[in-house]
Amino acid sequence: MSVPPDADNPFARRDKPLGSEPWFNPEAVTEQKREWLEQQRKVQETAATWPEHIFENFFVLGLPPDIELTQVAEQLCERERKQRPHHAEADDDSELGGKEQLQPPQPSFAPQVLFRYPPGSAAAISDAEVASLAFPSGVSPEKLRRSASLSSLDEVIMGRDSDQQQQCFVFMIKVADNFPLYGCCWYVREMLHRPPYLARGRFRSCRAPFRQCMIAAPRCYCLLSRYPFFELHFRVLKIVLDLERLERLLEYDSEKSALPAPSFGASMVQRMSGDLSADLCRTITHLVQADSTSLLAAYRSSPVPLPGEMYRLTLGDLYRLEFERSLPSQQYAPPGRSKLQQDVLRMADVECAQQLQLWTVAALCRSLSLDNIITLLNAAVLEKQMVVFCPHIGTLAAVVLALVPLLRPFAWQSLMLPVTPDSMLGFLEAPVPFVLGVQYKTAAVASRCHELLRVNVYKNAIKNASFPSLPNSRQLMQVLAPHHAALCEAAPLAVERPVHVITPDEEAAASHFLAVAHDYMSKLCGDLRLHTIVNVGMSKRTGVFMRDALIESRPAKDRPFLRAFTETQMFNVYADGVISDYCEA
Repeated sequence: MSVPPDADNPFARRDKPLGSEPWFNPEAVTEQKREWLEQQRKVQETAATWPEHIFENFFVLGLPPDIELTQVAEQLCERERKQRPHHAEADDDSELGGKEQLQPPQPSFAPQVLFRYPPGSAAAISDAEVASLAFPSGVSPEKLRRSASLSSLDEVIMGRDSDQQQQCFVFMIKVADNFPLYGCCWYVREMLHRPPYLARGRFRSCRAPFRQCMIAAPRCYCLLSRYPFFELHFRVLKIVLDLERLERLLEYDSEKSALPAPSFGASMVQRMSGDLSADLCRTITHLVQADSTSLLAAYRSSPVPLPGEMYRLTLGDLYRLEFERSLPSQQYAPPGRSKLQQDVLRMADVECAQQLQLWTVAALCRSLSLDNIITLLNAAVLEKQMVVFCPHIGTLAAVVLALVPLLRPFAWQSLMLPVTPDSMLGFLEAPVPFVLGVQYKTAAVASRCHELLRVNVYKNAIKNASFPSLPNSRQLMQVLAPHHAALCEAAPLAVERPVHVITPDEEAAASHFLAVAHDYMSKLCGDLRLHTIVNVGMSKRTGVFMRDALIESRPAKDRPFLRAFTETQMFNVYADGVISDYCEA
């Protein structure tokens, strides 16, 4: 979530464009801007420093195992009774299938924090906020089919999911003049009445056999961090989940072995070994004794690598993690490159774009047609109020976050929530530009969205897209088309892996797609220095951008877009950086 920069900036938004008044006094405007720049320098004197820890907090969230199971079971049975008469119709009625995308699964319950690390430490956001962001529409349990072989229970214990793409997602919260906060989340289906292994000390009484209650529910394992090391964070989460899954497996196997009859064939450990990571299989005996808390403690206390350094984490003979923290790329660096190393907040934004660039753009191209992607980018450049709908949370978050690298060298300056909880839907009526990701377009949500630009990912459709078009958008689409097609071809196989994991071919196609987009965006408004008046008579050079001069220098067909674009906060922040560089060079 990003709050617009200081509203006192006289150059952020003006009722009348700069230079459009009947009588324009450049000296007065120059003096006004000089005073504002001096105020900004004083604010920046207290330089921000990189956060101390590689991650802030770790959470396990979901429904508590000591919840009243009878009430949950009754509501699930009631849902089955309501759905049974319509089951045959739903299979044949495609329109009904579309309507199902509008409503969250029912019944739904409020999530809670089941475990946190470090214990007792204050998080940047409250437990309730973390829980709502992890489960935007609440937690929906499911009733498992009971059979003699307990096959549905086996599937949950072994952690098998048919759509792995939607198991992982990233949420982001950003407040002006502070580091963004990222939440790397991983969903796992677990038996509702049994606690996660990490939380077993809190729920000591919840030790009933796995087969006693055939109700499963998703739980979310979440790392909060100020660093956008998404690949590394998810690798740590994967190890934690492997340890949790192995512990469940061993307990479940022990329960089955104690049963007098019938024989269940091969041991669950033997069957499970094919699903575990190869390095963990080699040390399965040691894994039984391993402790996820030790891994989290070692990860949090390890030194954060500087840009350009290699990060290494080794814990005994079990874990060896390596991650190279990239240097800031010129492709994503905003104006003021000479100061980028000193301005860590700006560098953090560049690093975020770099770490998001490939996998989010790959997900975007798999989800929307190229024409709709250009429309989405067009709306973002003009700072329109947008809401993105998709019931699949991994895809939803990736589509929204793809705008971060696509907009570079410009940067979104207002409200952005890749995942919007029900408790934050009031932002749909905010009087500022925003991009909100919403899972379900319920009647209450739809009533607030009539005037907004609506991106329906599950329909590959965009509504209310009425605004000046990007210059030369057709030529841009022609260059992007082969790269978009290459990413679309990978869509059928994408469900077999988490959304942040892509193949080398997808990496290459996404890289080419972004290179074309960046070249286009960097030339969108040309060289602003040609339309800047510089006062050199003072000790500090100060420049004033002549907006109308830029607009008049462009072909008539492009002027409506450029006139709207130059009124955005995004453009003004970029222009201030360009002029500042020009004056201080």
